[in-house]
Amino acid sequence: MKSSALRAFLIIFFVEMTRIYKLGLNRLKLIFLAFFIILLFMPYRAIDLSLTLSFISILSLFYLKDILFINVKKDSNLIKAFKTILTVNISLLPLILYYYGSVNLLLIPVNLIVVPIFSATFALVFLKIILYFTIRPLAYFISFLIDFLLDIIYFVVDLFSGIDFFKFSIKNMNYYFVIVLFLLVLYFIFERNYIRLSLTDKIKGFKIIAILILSFSFIFEIASYTSLSMIDIGQGDAFLISDGKLTGMIDTGGDIKGSTYKFILGPYLKKRVKKLDFVIISHDDIDHSGNLKYIVRDYDPIIFTSEKSKISSPKRKILKNEDIIKSTGFSIKVLDDGKEYDESNNTSLVLSYKQKGFSALFTGDMEVDKEKNLSMDLKHDILKVGHHGSMTSTSDDFLKKVNPKIALISAGYKNKFSHPHKETIEKLEKYGVRYFRTDRDGEVRITSSVFGNEIKHKLRNKKSLASFLLGDLLYIIVLTGTFTLLLKDLFKENDYELYRGYRKI
Repeated sequence: MKSSALRAFLIIFFVEMTRIYKLGLNRLKLIFLAFFIILLFMPYRAIDLSLTLSFISILSLFYLKDILFINVKKDSNLIKAFKTILTVNISLLPLILYYYGSVNLLLIPVNLIVVPIFSATFALVFLKIILYFTIRPLAYFISFLIDFLLDIIYFVVDLFSGIDFFKFSIKNMNYYFVIVLFLLVLYFIFERNYIRLSLTDKIKGFKIIAILILSFSFIFEIASYTSLSMIDIGQGDAFLISDGKLTGMIDTGGDIKGSTYKFILGPYLKKRVKKLDFVIISHDDIDHSGNLKYIVRDYDPIIFTSEKSKISSPKRKILKNEDIIKSTGFSIKVLDDGKEYDESNNTSLVLSYKQKGFSALFTGDMEVDKEKNLSMDLKHDILKVGHHGSMTSTSDDFLKKVNPKIALISAGYKNKFSHPHKETIEKLEKYGVRYFRTDRDGEVRITSSVFGNEIKHKLRNKKSLASFLLGDLLYIIVLTGTFTLLLKDLFKENDYELYRGYRKI
């Protein structure tokens, strides 16, 4: 069951139990009780975005809607719907911007159209279930109506989602900004003097928030830094490079069904970039090039490949030895030994990447045979370990040639090939190379700016249920408990006089 549906079921259940047995549970207790039960039995749902968005939505409807619109005296069905939709959108705005990087301002009018249609569809679904066991021919007719209404919803959503003029974007937004944005919204909503203000003055307050958001957006856009990211793509390679002027990728990852693009790379790029100028494909293996067709569809970049690649595109350009791709913050140079190889892995492009403060060597799936033949100066600060850490790559001699301080290994969590192999890890440790691996560390991002270089990674959550209960869940309980106390203090009995027409919790 989806987190949002489970939350709704539990709240309805507790509301009925409270009514029947007179338990004295208020709205806040009901919400946190449902939240607690979901995490108690399914702790992994703590990282489920839908659960977070669902609870924030219901909290906003219970506690913010009446305060936001305290001076709105008209209460027609249209105004009620507008109040509900606007409240939810305001409360979810910081997280939507953080996770997706953009929000379409047409969401509100679209929801005013779609929500009533969806409500009617939802009612028809229940009617169909009843009729299926009583009057089956009528149930089939209801199915036709449901399909018709769903087609209308899809049409409206597709129509408005294609209008980019109303799309507001903030790329690379960090969680500090999310916290600041939440605090600003809460301040303007709950500050007593603000509550007493007229609707016109409240709108002025939200204009201030909008100006601050745009200011932060401008700061993010002009921030001068160059970044190299090893994307947690699963069993494959995918690296994102950006300096604010040019944005490109080295390999794309991929699989036969395209699921890594749909669920990982697509959302990742949508959040991180507005455009992709180029993609370099080291070689044609699907775990390095499989997502290229989707990237071409969505971003239409220039495609750089080796001469042996079978990739066909009017925007394809062939890279040869010592060819250079250069931008303000980085440069990429091709290193090739000029030899022919039967093994496809050894057709991988070898790339020397230089960014302010460090250099990195990209090796694709290159194996030991080709490692031996590279005679040029190979010293780099960072080594992208060949073939996902396979024992067929990264020989002792090659490590001595490169002499890296850091190694990057892109491998799927619990992959069937057991990458990276134990022997490879032992070699890295033997030469004192600090290594990061996507199956353990998640995405790894290296940034260069006026403040120096910084390495960040998102550690994967692989904790046992016991450690989760002892650690993270305890933290969640403390956090929610503290939040409860704050709200109880906020909604003191003598404060209700401030909220004209506001119902007690």
